[in-house]
Amino acid sequence: MLKVVLADDENKIILLLQKLIDWKQLGYEIVGTANDGLRALELVGQQQPHLLITDVQMPRGSGNE
Repeated sequence: MLKVVLADDENKIILLLQKLIDWKQLGYEIVGTANDGLRALELVGQQQPHLLITDVQMPRGSGNE
């Protein structure tokens, strides 16, 4: 199973991504979510995901960083 981290400063976007896509059927597992850039970076270091879906403009670090 491939690991995914979702990062967005709006919780409703994260919830939408979780519910809209059948991750399990596609062979993915959401291993973490983050509401700011710093937490997203921490999760990437801890979980080593195969895919990171991130907002570009977030507090405490952008998605580009």
